[in-house]
Amino acid sequence: MTSLSSFRLLRPTLHGLSLEVAELAGIRVRLNATLLLWFLTDRALVIVTFLLPAVLIHELAHAFVAQRLGLGSGTITLWFVGGILSPICRPITRWSCRAANAKATPP
Repeated sequence: MTSLSSFRLLRPTLHGLSLEVAELAGIRVRLNATLLLWFLTDRALVIVTFLLPAVLIHELAHAFVAQRLGLGSGTITLWFVGGILSPICRPITRWSCRAANAKATPP
C-alpha cells in the first residue's frame, strides 16, 4: 500500500516550462507555466482552491495504481487544461493493468 506520510516540499527546480515543487510517496509534482493563464481570469481563486487540488488528486490516483502494479513512480505535471502523469517505466501492456489504471479515479 502506498504511504501518504512521505510528503515533502522541494526546493523549486525549473524543468523546461515546469517548476518542480513537491514530492508525495515518490511521485514528483510539477506546475507548468501555462497555469499562469488562470490568473488572467476573474475566477483564479476558485480555480486554485478547487480545480487544481481535484486534478492533482485525480492524477495521484493514477500514480498510486501504477505503483501498486509495479510500474514505478512518475511525475505529475499540472497544466492550464488539466494534468498528466509521465511514467518512468515501461508501457502498460496487460489489459488488466490498463483497466485498473483507467479506473483509478476518485468517485
